[in-house]
Amino acid sequence: MEATQIYSSPQIESVYLEQRKVFLWGEVNDNSARYLIDRFLYLEAVDPTRPISLYIHSPGGSTYAGLAILDVMNSVRPPVYTTCLGMAMSFGAVLLLCGDKGNRSAYPHSKILIHQPHVMGEFKGPAEDIRIFAESVKREKDLLNEIMANATGQPLDRIVQDTDRDSWFSAKEALKYGMIDKILGAGIEENESSNRF
Repeated sequence: MEATQIYSSPQIESVYLEQRKVFLWGEVNDNSARYLIDRFLYLEAVDPTRPISLYIHSPGGSTYAGLAILDVMNSVRPPVYTTCLGMAMSFGAVLLLCGDKGNRSAYPHSKILIHQPHVMGEFKGPAEDIRIFAESVKREKDLLNEIMANATGQPLDRIVQDTDRDSWFSAKEALKYGMIDKILGAGIEENESSNRF
């Protein structure tokens, strides 16, 4: 049996769902949004009190798909615990830091990236349409900055400064910044109480 067949085995998926574990592997897009939202709603229906664990290894992706995931994360009754494995970049980072306060974690070698929304491809059209589009992107940027400020406890102006360009964080730096609450792995567990600025 090939590794990909083992990885996608329904038996593995079934065991993880029973343990209330869901995974974001790869891009934040319509497919991954549907995958996660389906499972959040299913697990809420099964038991609205037990936490759901979301494991993230993602380069980010679509802001709209990410906001759909975030809205459902925030609306389901079970708390959603978040953990970074490898990387949480762009909207992957937003999902990480918007997990249940006190239960956001990363493994020691994780990397976390925050930045302003990126516009992909070329935008062509009348000048007025370009102006409207630019205003829409600015509103997205402001919204995401507010979300990150609320989740981390950092002042909004600090978030604005740090997202103006790519800002990379190690697990320890993310802990100090307020993105996560603990570092896991290899018998090591650090928490926010001993790592604040």
